[in-house]
Amino acid sequence: MPPNESDSLARVYVLRCWMERRRSPSAKNPGWRFRLENAGSGQSAGFANLDELLAFLQDTFRHEGD
Repeated sequence: MPPNESDSLARVYVLRCWMERRRSPSAKNPGWRFRLENAGSGQSAGFANLDELLAFLQDTFRHEGD
């Protein structure tokens, strides 16, 4: 980030990703799970799939410009 830009425009996240194992033989294939934590505020959110994570990020940054 260039030094003349405001720090309020920067976001730092910690992203945790893990493969969730099947809980029963009839369950669907295991899938990836995600947890995103805002390093500044400590707030976190969990996501059941990559599409949910990406939608959250798109929505978050879309509203930054408002």
